[in-house]
Amino acid sequence: HSTEEKTTTYVWKLNVHKYTRNSTNKEEALNGAKFVLYREDGTEKKYAKLINGRIAGWVANKGDATTLETSGEGNISIEGLNVGIYYLEETEAPVGYNKLAKPIEVKITATSDDATGVSETVEYRNQNDSTYTLATNATVKVLNEAGTQLPSTGGIGTTIFYVIGGGLMAVAAVLLVTKKRMNNK
Repeated sequence: HSTEEKTTTYVWKLNVHKYTRNSTNKEEALNGAKFVLYREDGTEKKYAKLINGRIAGWVANKGDATTLETSGEGNISIEGLNVGIYYLEETEAPVGYNKLAKPIEVKITATSDDATGVSETVEYRNQNDSTYTLATNATVKVLNEAGTQLPSTGGIGTTIFYVIGGGLMAVAAVLLVTKKRMNNK
């Protein structure tokens, strides 16, 4: 007779908590932050499509991805993830806050224990960090700094303006000197 092998599929969840620190350094939840979740498939990014907070599929076009927006408690919940590495990219920051410059890397691993069964471990890091932070209750905490992002200054664009401006000032100075000389004669 044949023995049937039982296969178990573990589907994990990921929570996101968006917050800022107020003047007394206390955490305050932020709503209105928008994210997309993606994973890398070779060199290609695959964006998550969700239905009722559950992964329904992965798409290559960012425009087709589900935009996740933080609630009044600053939270987002995503279910149906497999073990692997995901990236949480902020597409829009709450008004008056800076958007994250780089996505947050999220690593989901599963550990099996005969006594307790299988449990999920979620770790996350900003792309500049060398170490991961362990996510308590599978919750990735995302800090938003207040302020507005200024457009970057400098570069070749400004150099052209300096050259033209300098040239115009030189012409104006020459014209001023010749006009004064003509008036003195």
